[in-house]
Amino acid sequence: MKIVVFKYGECLYPENKIFYGVKSEKKIPMSFCFYLIQTDKKNILVDVGCDGKERYNFYVYAKTTDLLSQYGLTPDDITDVIITHAHFDHIDDLGYYKKAMVHIQRNEVQKALPYIKNREKVNIFEEEITIEQNITIKKYGGHTAGSCIVYAGKCVLCGDECYFPKNFEEKIPTGNSYCLEKSQAFVDNYGNGEYKPLLFHSPDILSGEVGFLIVYED
Repeated sequence: MKIVVFKYGECLYPENKIFYGVKSEKKIPMSFCFYLIQTDKKNILVDVGCDGKERYNFYVYAKTTDLLSQYGLTPDDITDVIITHAHFDHIDDLGYYKKAMVHIQRNEVQKALPYIKNREKVNIFEEEITIEQNITIKKYGGHTAGSCIVYAGKCVLCGDECYFPKNFEEKIPTGNSYCLEKSQAFVDNYGNGEYKPLLFHSPDILSGEVGFLIVYED
């Protein structure tokens, strides 16, 4: 198994949205990423990013499919797409992956309809589903009603249950929580070393640049 992070943008984002309880609205750098999990049989994207350069005022940006091409894959090579939740920056580019099976939690479907309509390959699940050996999607529900995390090997792909390493280090949930109690439990329990947490918005990911990086391989 190989896991690759693709960073397609970076913008400034308010501190009080990243860290719960912080009053400052000062804007600090935030990355925007999606992940690829490769096995012997599958090329699985975890979220797909967005064509949202204007919406987010990215000061560095690359088209998501261009990054995938630089890695050596086309959209048709993607066998599966996991949507951790149906926010724009995680689902907007879904239309590129017409051959992929889309896995999405039931509570996220309504928000996702503009992106998944007229698709035959949609796998809607409730609480947890394993799509490949050692790759399991689990509903968590801290960030949105149906937001999910993904276990892959020794890693956990966090979706938006956590933004920055500092959330884990200081046990501060994000300022964008649907259920604060679950968000607090996430930063309390998933930064303890049992799994390697893979974040989608950490400023430490290819700081100031776009591109891709292999983050796990076994």
